Amino acid sequence: MDNPEPAYTLVEYRVRPVTRFIVTRYEEDKHGSSSEPKGEFDNEGNAYGVAYALCSYEHGKLGWPLDDTRIKYPVQLSASAPTLAEKNEATERALGLRRGLQGPKKRFT
Repeated sequence: MDNPEPAYTLVEYRVRPVTRFIVTRYEEDKHGSSSEPKGEFDNEGNAYGVAYALCSYEHGKLGWPLDDTRIKYPVQLSASAPTLAEKNEATERALGLRRGLQGPKKRFT
């Protein structure tokens, strides 16, 4: 049985780097600690904005003072911090308040 000549002239496999940013929520109590993923983002600025918004929202719900050391806000990984408008947009996206905006790439429950 003869194998027919393939129509294509080149086949190539490559390994390509992919960078994603995952927002997580970590908590400790007297019984131990746990971490849960909240979302995956292509962009560090969006991930930071959503993490900041979620932390700020929970901080407000808890009613803890602004300088309380029990809550840790996210740390920006790169030198370029998001603008206030970007933080507001990420907050609205995370809370589902704006139409036409894409939420996280993947939601975890």
